Amino acid sequence: MRQSTSTAPARVPASQRHAQGRPALSDSDLLRWGRVACERPASRGEFAAWLAGPVTEFFPCRHVLVAQWEHFAGEVRVAQWLQAGDPDAGPGEPADAFELDAQPLLGQWMRRPQPLCIDPADPPEFASISERALLARMGRTAVHGLVGARARNATHLRFSGVPHAFTNWHGAALAMMAPLLHALAQQLLPVGDDASIGSIAQLTRRQREIVRAVARGHDDKSIARTMGISDKTVRNQLSEVYGLLGLSRRTQLAALLI
Repeated sequence: MRQSTSTAPARVPASQRHAQGRPALSDSDLLRWGRVACERPASRGEFAAWLAGPVTEFFPCRHVLVAQWEHFAGEVRVAQWLQAGDPDAGPGEPADAFELDAQPLLGQWMRRPQPLCIDPADPPEFASISERALLARMGRTAVHGLVGARARNATHLRFSGVPHAFTNWHGAALAMMAPLLHALAQQLLPVGDDASIGSIAQLTRRQREIVRAVARGHDDKSIARTMGISDKTVRNQLSEVYGLLGLSRRTQLAALLI
């Protein structure tokens, strides 16, 4: 008799469980979102009320965060943000800036901007301690948005306190909602003109610190003094940065970062 070679199914990470269970969007869902879109707000105040009302009625959750990010040399600056709903289910006031390396869940989303649904009872293994603690307070959390060219800018959407287990519906709904929420964030939470930047993800942490210092107008001596390294080390690091980014001199780097 032929023996079975079947094995136990692979464990599916919590961040991917929206791809199971309940079917994706129905015609009724599309009509409902169409009605929500027709009520689109025209001011920041209306935006908050719209998120807390029609949007959370369509996508049930206790709290919504919409943020406009500027990503630069491994640092994310929160340029604009808006929260709506129950503050007890939200992340609190966002920090002005943070190192993306310290937020691996957000770093994963920036590198691969797909709908991310996270159950705090079973978070991804790479989540940091601080992210796990925040998830424990916020409850089931869904993340999506749109990332600009070369990951320079991003609209970050976070829905927390989701009452039901994640299914395929949540991922499909996030993908459908994101373009409109992104457009409204750009219109009602403006952060200035978009700017392209070379691939800085390949730089080391020290190189990213030096690049940020150059953008702030510091010369080699002041950078060396602040970082506790020699002037020669700063020059050597900048030379490597120029090569990695396809540049030849400091003025080009400064112009790219303006």
